[in-house]
Amino acid sequence: MKQYELTYLSSAELSDEESKSLLEEINNFIIQENGLLGKTENIGRRMTAYPIKKKNEGFLTIVNFNSETAGVKDIEKKLKSDNRILRYLISTKKSESLKPDSSYLKKRRVSLLNEGIGLKKPSAKEKKVELVDLDKKIDEILKE
Repeated sequence: MKQYELTYLSSAELSDEESKSLLEEINNFIIQENGLLGKTENIGRRMTAYPIKKKNEGFLTIVNFNSETAGVKDIEKKLKSDNRILRYLISTKKSESLKPDSSYLKKRRVSLLNEGIGLKKPSAKEKKVELVDLDKKIDEILKE
């Protein structure tokens, strides 16, 4: 199962109770499609930047859930057919528990160093240059 985030904008003509009942309907439909509900956040009434279906405001709601790909397609069909929903977006979420493999990070660091992008560490064999020697080297370079 993959993690998904559904963000939808419902019509502002709905009352607060109707907006909550729409959220319950969507949550029940996700459960019917063998999805697991996560965090649900009702942002509230928001103005839109431009008219959507001749409406300038709506209720913004975010629903996190886990589901199979086939279940998401059915959820999208349900959202498209509902006239109370002005816009919706279903996006995949990355799991916070996954971290990159340390061997990958080492390989990436080496490839960056080979490309000359990374910072080189000074080797122990290199000596520190005195200020006088540095001035001489700068003069030599400028003469060339």
